[in-house]
Amino acid sequence: MCTPTPPPPDPLPLTPPNRQTPTLTEQAQATASYILQKIASALPSSSFEEGIHVPRIAIIAGSGLSSLAKAFNSSEKEETEGDTEEVAVKVEIPYSELDGFVVGGTSGHASTLIYGTIGSGSAKTPVLLLSGRAHYYEGHPFSTTTFPLRVLKLLGVETCIITNAAGSLNKFYNIGDIVIINDHINLAGLAGLSPLRGPNLDDFGTRFLALTDAYDLDLRRKAHLAWAKCNQVKKLSEGVYAFAAGPCYETRAETRMLSMLGGDLVGMSTVPEVIVARHGGMRVFGVSIVTNSALHDPPPLGSDPDVEAHVTNKAMEAGSTSHTEVLAATQTVADDVRELIVKLVELIASDNQVVA
Repeated sequence: MCTPTPPPPDPLPLTPPNRQTPTLTEQAQATASYILQKIASALPSSSFEEGIHVPRIAIIAGSGLSSLAKAFNSSEKEETEGDTEEVAVKVEIPYSELDGFVVGGTSGHASTLIYGTIGSGSAKTPVLLLSGRAHYYEGHPFSTTTFPLRVLKLLGVETCIITNAAGSLNKFYNIGDIVIINDHINLAGLAGLSPLRGPNLDDFGTRFLALTDAYDLDLRRKAHLAWAKCNQVKKLSEGVYAFAAGPCYETRAETRMLSMLGGDLVGMSTVPEVIVARHGGMRVFGVSIVTNSALHDPPPLGSDPDVEAHVTNKAMEAGSTSHTEVLAATQTVADDVRELIVKLVELIASDNQVVA
């Protein structure tokens, strides 16, 4: 007589009951709270709770611009029981500690959030620096690469200064020039690849975002005033930034197309961050360092009998660009960009009285 086979046990649930995946907003709120706790615990006094040390300005450092951290004060004088002592005021948090932040895999990006103050005296201003960013071409969705901007909004940031290294589409730009971004071309966005795709995050902004004037005019004016106070060895211009998803550098034909569309610069970041910052109501100032010149000329024709092979090969190599060259070009002008941003922060603070 055969013994009947017992029925299989009920399958285990894939997730424990009553556990729900946090929404992006909830995740951003949790990360913002963690950052505030880390900063408050590291500060020498309780003034953070009074709002004095809450950062209203944030800076995003692009490729090779991690040296912007040198703009921060390393210590400040504080009165304690009648004595004056030097206390540390710079707080560094690796992205690996921050839920939702991604450690970028591109060289030249430090992947560290830094809190500190810029300036001195009445112009001393609390600032957050995102030293490094993740990119779409690394395989991350835009919701991930722009997540830090959501956190900045919840931290109370009102102004974002976004930097990058970019190729030049404008024949009048030279390597090492500094260009203020006054508009952008987002081909990926026009094709439907937007960081705002999906259900709208009503806690941050409206469903249909106007980007007519995404780059704040008042901040651009202040930047020119700030530049007038700088060394001014390099040229400061304004132009249109074209966003390419990467990681390939643009072809000659793509360079000509973007130039014909009105682009002056081309790069693989910034625009998604700008969109999310504006969605959250933050003001945006964007600035690029020209690190290479994109080649406009068509390639030599293989059928041309008058062009020798070695001349053709040399012409083809002239248009190549490497990330190593980009980082090297950035280093030549990093100090100038840092000086510009420090003076810009001081002007913003003097208007808004955002002082520590």
